[in-house]
Amino acid sequence: MSIEERLEGLQRMTTAELKAEWRAVFGEDPRSGNRVWMQKRLAWALQAEEYGGLSAEAQRRIEELLPEALKWLPWGVGAFPMRDAAGSPVRRRYLAPGTTLTRRYKNRTIVVQVRGDGRFEYDGRLFRSLTAVVQEVTGGHWSGNHFFNLPRKRKGYATSA
Repeated sequence: MSIEERLEGLQRMTTAELKAEWRAVFGEDPRSGNRVWMQKRLAWALQAEEYGGLSAEAQRRIEELLPEALKWLPWGVGAFPMRDAAGSPVRRRYLAPGTTLTRRYKNRTIVVQVRGDGRFEYDGRLFRSLTAVVQEVTGGHWSGNHFFNLPRKRKGYATSA
């Protein structure tokens, strides 16, 4: 099947079919069920597979400019894929590294530090998500964003602590 036929096929797929294709291409579940979002990313991946992805020079330049660009993003990374020391993708965060989140909960103050590697530090321990921190604190399942009363929209909000 040609690349053009594969790209056209993405437009005809149901959400369930796009999710299955996502798992086949990326080896994991998509982080969103939005059809358009999945179609765009799958189209890019298929074209990168067919024609080649970013050149080594382009990737090097992105990594060179990324620290400066992050200073100007309203909530940190958000739009850029980060990688940990081993080169594995780090889940995207909308909070700038160095941000400190605090909240009073049951007569104690909960303090969480947002780290540059995409993880969260609480009570000397590292967590992969803000929700995991909140689960540790409360013993129940809460949305981390809801628990810390973070705004839904990123536009126009300041970064850092």
